[in-house]
Amino acid sequence: MSSSDTSNEKHWADVKEAGASVGMKILYYILVIFGAIPVYIALYPVIIYFYLFKSEARKASREYLDNIAAYYPGLKIKSSPLVGFKHFLQFANLIVDKVQVWMGRLNIDDLGFSGRHLIVDYMSAGTGALLIGSHHGNLEVCRGLSRQVPGLKVNVLVHTKHAMKFNSLLSDVDASNCMNLIQVTDIDPATIILLKEKIDNGEFVVIVGDRIPISSYSTQPAQFLGKEADFPVGPYILAMLLGCPIVLIFCIKNAGKYTMYFEKFVDKVKRGRSDRDSVFADLAQRYAKRLEHYCKLAPLQWGNFFPFWAQKGNQKL
Repeated sequence: MSSSDTSNEKHWADVKEAGASVGMKILYYILVIFGAIPVYIALYPVIIYFYLFKSEARKASREYLDNIAAYYPGLKIKSSPLVGFKHFLQFANLIVDKVQVWMGRLNIDDLGFSGRHLIVDYMSAGTGALLIGSHHGNLEVCRGLSRQVPGLKVNVLVHTKHAMKFNSLLSDVDASNCMNLIQVTDIDPATIILLKEKIDNGEFVVIVGDRIPISSYSTQPAQFLGKEADFPVGPYILAMLLGCPIVLIFCIKNAGKYTMYFEKFVDKVKRGRSDRDSVFADLAQRYAKRLEHYCKLAPLQWGNFFPFWAQKGNQKL
């Protein structure tokens, strides 16, 4: 696809989250007063509205469903209006779960883990790591990890004010949470120093690896669900500057229960300039393959409702 074909595509951060702040507050108060069941019932007309009138999100959903259906035919997914609606509804259900986690109403004791020892081992060694997640599944549930691993401190890098408003609302609900959101539009020297201190103190920094940040970070193309997509290399540059290991983190829901997966990705990103492009390209492709794997496990928990394969960054490092 030529640059002229994508020049009119919106950056994902420019996609309006209509009524997000007000909607979250309403959702919270309904949960407090009436509980979860009325919320799930009320979701249907809301999601019908968004599915019918948010054409860009609907098209993005259809593109994703088409791609995963072709790439994993064994899943027997059909890109139909019914499946598209289920995709929207699943996303809404994950948001409800997200709020319930912060309210302490989701049973964290039922949270399953794979690879949790990686986090415990780093903490025992007195150091932290960079955790790279995604907008697939429900990363917010990692808050429950702090109840399972006492002393754990997590810092989440976000790129939009929407996330900060959401965190502000939920912090009013539970001021004891151990997740600190840090809004960044660029990784400047002051940010590096701050994050370095946190890593050296045994804290963990979370960043997502599937969306190109607002600032013009470098990208690398990778094959994802059978088509080429640009992935940011910012997380790998950050790990290189921090001199810390990378752990991948995914959290998906299956049969009503969340499972959090931790995978050791790389001990340290090499600093050499001569082969830096190939190193970043390899890391981006490896990340894309792992993201594919978890999309296969939970196809409808994909949360990128924008033209994902059209997102473009500056591929010059």
